[in-house]
Amino acid sequence: MRSFKEWTLAELDRTFSLTVADDSSVLKSWLAGHTEISPFEQEALHSFRSLLAAHVYDWNETELAYNFIGQVMALVRFSTKQFNFLRNVL
Repeated sequence: MRSFKEWTLAELDRTFSLTVADDSSVLKSWLAGHTEISPFEQEALHSFRSLLAAHVYDWNETELAYNFIGQVMALVRFSTKQFNFLRNVL
């Protein structure tokens, strides 16, 4: 089995028939949901989204976890005494 770093994006696309799921009805429904968030949270999420858009094709799994997913999980305080997001993922 090849390690992740040995694959190119094109090889992954061809081998696993990957496609972008921009038209997912489940994703659209989830994104259409509404909740109240503070101005600070709005600014932080905008910053995270911009950073992700700039690096989504460059980051490996670890970079994605540290630079985006971990930041979002910290913002929403997802970790508890029973579950620590980064400890359980990395």
